[in-house]
Amino acid sequence: MNIYKTSKIKLSILFILLSSLIYSQEETEWSYLGDTSDGEGIYLKLEQDNSYSKKAWVKFLKPITTKKNKQGKFIKVGGGYTIGLWTVDCDDKVYSINSRLTYNSKGIVIFEGERYNDPERENIIPDTVGEFIFKNICTK
Repeated sequence: MNIYKTSKIKLSILFILLSSLIYSQEETEWSYLGDTSDGEGIYLKLEQDNSYSKKAWVKFLKPITTKKNKQGKFIKVGGGYTIGLWTVDCDDKVYSINSRLTYNSKGIVIFEGERYNDPERENIIPDTVGEFIFKNICTK
């Protein structure tokens, strides 16, 4: 093997290692919390923490499943995700969702909603996914 090929191989390996390191650092910003009963993965990214409230991005990742269509062919359905900015008041046990986006499996926005002025604060309902997310935000 000549020096050029050896250097090229070492450079390729170095590039792969650095790429995977950068990718893994980006992924660590989101914390995996668990799955809903429908199999959606729940992820959390804390955005702001001050004395009276916390803000966090919450992502619901829809699973991709295989189903049989009317013609009898197996097709993949699902995928995509919904992401929302939650503001929670850990003392009063209320939350609001300030903005929300839903993406299909191809990364195209299919729903967009925002509440700028006075987002409606909602009570945390016990034994729900909302309570699970609320507890995870308040303990971060």
